[in-house]
Amino acid sequence: MGEIKVSPDYNWFRSTVSLKKIIVNDDDSKIWSLYDAGPRNVRCPFIFLPPVSGTADVFFQQILALTGWGYQVIAMHLLQFHRTKYAANDPSMVSAEELEVQKGSCGISQEKQ
Repeated sequence: MGEIKVSPDYNWFRSTVSLKKIIVNDDDSKIWSLYDAGPRNVRCPFIFLPPVSGTADVFFQQILALTGWGYQVIAMHLLQFHRTKYAANDPSMVSAEELEVQKGSCGISQEKQ
C-alpha cells in the first residue's frame, strides 16, 4: 500500500471521506472502523469487507466511483474477535499462544494444515 498512500486519488479520498469509529462493547475495547460514503437515502448500500491482511482503504477506488454514481458504500476494517488481539494492520500483535487458542476454538490442528 506504500505507492497508494502517496497517490493523489488516495489522498483526496482520505481528505473527503472520514474514517468513523464505533464502540461496540461496554469497556471500549472493541471498536469498529468504517468508511460510510454516498447518499444516505439508498435502501441497499454496497458493503465491502477487506481480506484478512487488508483494511477498508483497499476499496478507496470503488468507493470513489460508486459514490460518484449515486450509491452508498460502507467499507469496514476487520474487527477484533474474542480473545484475539489481531489487528489487520499489525499482525505482530498476536502472540503464538493466542493463535493456538484460536486454532483450538476453531477445530484447527497442525495435522489438518
